[in-house]
Amino acid sequence: MRDLIKYLFCITLYLPIFPVFSQTEIIVNGLQIPWAITDIGKQRFLITERAGRIILVELQNKTKKVVLRLPQVIAKSESGLLGIDTDKNFANNGFLYIAFTHYDKKKNLVNALAKLYWDESTSTLHFHKILLDNVEGARWHNGGRVKVGQDGHIYWSTGDATNPDLAQDLTSLNGKILRISTDGTIPTDNPFNNYIYSYGHRNVQGLAWHPTNNQLYATEHGPSGIPKLNCCQDEINQIHKGANYGWPIITGSQSKTNLQTPIIHSGNDTWAPSGMTIPTTGKWQHNIIFTGLRGQSIYQATITQLKAYFTNQFGRIRDIIEAKDKQLYFITNNQSEDEGYDKLVKIITVP
Repeated sequence: MRDLIKYLFCITLYLPIFPVFSQTEIIVNGLQIPWAITDIGKQRFLITERAGRIILVELQNKTKKVVLRLPQVIAKSESGLLGIDTDKNFANNGFLYIAFTHYDKKKNLVNALAKLYWDESTSTLHFHKILLDNVEGARWHNGGRVKVGQDGHIYWSTGDATNPDLAQDLTSLNGKILRISTDGTIPTDNPFNNYIYSYGHRNVQGLAWHPTNNQLYATEHGPSGIPKLNCCQDEINQIHKGANYGWPIITGSQSKTNLQTPIIHSGNDTWAPSGMTIPTTGKWQHNIIFTGLRGQSIYQATITQLKAYFTNQFGRIRDIIEAKDKQLYFITNNQSEDEGYDKLVKIITVP
């Protein structure tokens, strides 16, 4: 069955993809290179901006304001303030988790996972502590997606920091999906007795669980622009504990014993996939929905087809979530600090 699903997915990559236009509503303008969204309840989102700001958005009155600045963040090319997500028990404890790039003592770029605290009584956000630090960073390939699973643990994707060999090195935390307890310790049931949950990744930028079986999926950037490797081979992977996803040994539909082949890949096209969600309701219920930066689209993937929506309407699209109100919201990421350029958008009508 798994091979059949892969086959059907790959067939559909070569079918025509027609953009379908749907009704949307711009909630706020003027975001400056936003990267991730999380819903903190009461019609409020927190949005990270890569330069080191966290923005509170009030959906009802369509306002935004800076609630935390992180001066230690270093934003260069793809580095900076990246993923954010709330603790599973956020309503009671107010904790959130972020990933960001900073300098170590030797002025090398490194990535850290940190814990924040939201004070509901004053509507203020505070830095709490670092949970995990000194994961090798670079101007590119920092991964950066942070999601809290149903098991209550933090899942953090790390890139290969432009050193592909790190992805296969189980002594390195690069090119991995990490699984971390909320106090920063290693979960006792992790597969390698360290933080590593899966490995052999190039640059995972999206994580989402299927709502019916809690299966984890990930988006991953393929090797576009690398002459010796097949371009472009962006991937959607089904993530299993302890599994090896093959980078840089295999790409795309290539296969090798004990290495995982993606359930879907972009072939010679480039999606540059980032945030993803699997809606629990609506027309896209239980479909894999992911954003495309280079593809400038939102993609809907099912067993039998792949469709692109909003193509070239909003530019680069970085993240998408199903909020607590069961509506879908996404942010653009057009690499500009021009006021009004990047947006938080609500999908009013799903195609």
